[in-house]
Amino acid sequence: MNILLLEDSITCAQLFIETARRLRNGTPWTVTHVTSFVEADKCWRSFDIVVTDLDLPDSKPDRTIEWISSISPHVPVAVYSGNQQKGIVDRCLSAGAAGFVPKNSMTDQSIYETLKTAVALSSQEELQRRLTAHHEVCTQL
Repeated sequence: MNILLLEDSITCAQLFIETARRLRNGTPWTVTHVTSFVEADKCWRSFDIVVTDLDLPDSKPDRTIEWISSISPHVPVAVYSGNQQKGIVDRCLSAGAAGFVPKNSMTDQSIYETLKTAVALSSQEELQRRLTAHHEVCTQL
């Protein structure tokens, strides 16, 4: 499992990465950290899960939520943010986010549950891709 972490705060990124490593419990996954929206937008397709902050130097929450909406049909996205705007969690989930981990109340359990949900979605999407590919091969026969 390859996780893309889009987070501009080095401290928050390190905290997330350390927590994710503790939680992996033998699961082979890697976390790749990028600090800008532009970097993430170029490489998200090669990851199984994307974890993103909302407030970035090169993207504000509205743009980041639009991006979540555009990529979530292809890869599960979890939000890891300190943004306290009213309704922000609902907006992210409505855009297709698999979960929302508030930075100010982050726990091992909240990260675990969010990653577990994202992994389940990733597995379902992989199964759907395989079924679609198999169907396409069968219809060409």
